[in-house]
Amino acid sequence: MEPLTPVQTTVFRFLKSYAKKHGYPPTRSEIASNFEWSSDNAAQQHLMELARKGYIRRAAKGIARGIVLLK
Repeated sequence: MEPLTPVQTTVFRFLKSYAKKHGYPPTRSEIASNFEWSSDNAAQQHLMELARKGYIRRAAKGIARGIVLLK
């Protein structure tokens, strides 16, 4: 399994913390807002890399909270 970059590690920790607190994962918009990114696309890119590296799985396209934590 590929290691995460420092930013990916921070994003992954946020996903875990958010899911634990709320009982469901955040949306791309909530992720972008948390990190003060101007675009949801930045969150999308990090989610794609986390999925590629095996840390999360994405549900079917179009599902707002379709993040499954694997680690």
